[in-house]
Amino acid sequence: MSTSELNIATPPPDIDPEWTTASYYINSVLSTAESLGVSRRELCKDLNLPEDCGDDPEKRLPMSTLIALLELAALRTKNPDFALIIGQQTQPQNHGVLGMLGLCATNMLEAFKLWIPFRYALMHSGNSNMIETKDTIRVIWEPLCLRYIEQRYMVDLIFSNWIGLGEQIYTHKPEPIEVYVTYPEPTDIRLLKKRFGAVIHFNQPHNEIVFPRTSFEKSNPQHNPDMLRLMKEYAQKAHESQELTLTCSQQVTLALVDLLPKRRGTITYVAESLSMTERTLQRRLTEEKNAFNDLLRKLRFTQAVQGLTATQQSVTDIALSLGYNDTGSFTKAFKQWTELSPTEYRHRNAIKL
Repeated sequence: MSTSELNIATPPPDIDPEWTTASYYINSVLSTAESLGVSRRELCKDLNLPEDCGDDPEKRLPMSTLIALLELAALRTKNPDFALIIGQQTQPQNHGVLGMLGLCATNMLEAFKLWIPFRYALMHSGNSNMIETKDTIRVIWEPLCLRYIEQRYMVDLIFSNWIGLGEQIYTHKPEPIEVYVTYPEPTDIRLLKKRFGAVIHFNQPHNEIVFPRTSFEKSNPQHNPDMLRLMKEYAQKAHESQELTLTCSQQVTLALVDLLPKRRGTITYVAESLSMTERTLQRRLTEEKNAFNDLLRKLRFTQAVQGLTATQQSVTDIALSLGYNDTGSFTKAFKQWTELSPTEYRHRNAIKL
């Protein structure tokens, strides 16, 4: 398959050109592909990348390049589990300063509390939240844009790397209790089951791993408080140099991704989640030549098409996940967009799963 067929010659419009990744991840993808018999040189050539693009630890590359490379490498290796394998082979040095923070932290709980606020030091992939309970640690990853989760590779990459770092640093594999992913169930889930060792829920509205708290509290034999202090300072500077300033429109879209499945996709709830008044939100969107209803409609259409063509979700489930009260309202809106009912659109455009 050519790069033009992958539609990666021009970065997708919703991946901001300012979003970047450290070269460590590019190198991890290339090295894993080589271990599976795919030429590093050919991959780089197809994407117009220099062969040594992942060698400079200080270099940043566009996130669109990482997404394109993941998709192309998975195709060339003919392995839909490609991103899981990257996590199996990961080493702390593949994660730069975040890997070093993990090496020096007291345990995985402290490591995650440091990784989340300093995440942009590694890449602009999204926002992660950690929810602690008495018995569990829930880690939720919210992508910066929908393009990141059109395929399963970014979800697999991030989740498999979290587990891989635990294996490498803390000498034990943190065994999840449950895993929630936005993509549909693949035909073969053996490696997914082996990697996560948990109940896996597919076609979910968000991506989340639930760990037993005990696995996060096991002591790190390499804990070094003095080195940890130095790494925190370095990570803070690295993060600040890459910190993003999202546009108001981007913030609204991200908020809607979370709020729609909860039936809270209104400007009132979005403004509240962004800690601003409705009037301020409307003014900022107007300054960006956008309107709330246009962003809502665009997101709903994009997610509806994704659900109908690339998942096996029922039309009713898709409608509810987009914040509609019933299937009839969703069908009426979808016909206005495409002149087809959701079922007719699915029959004409569905991807074979």
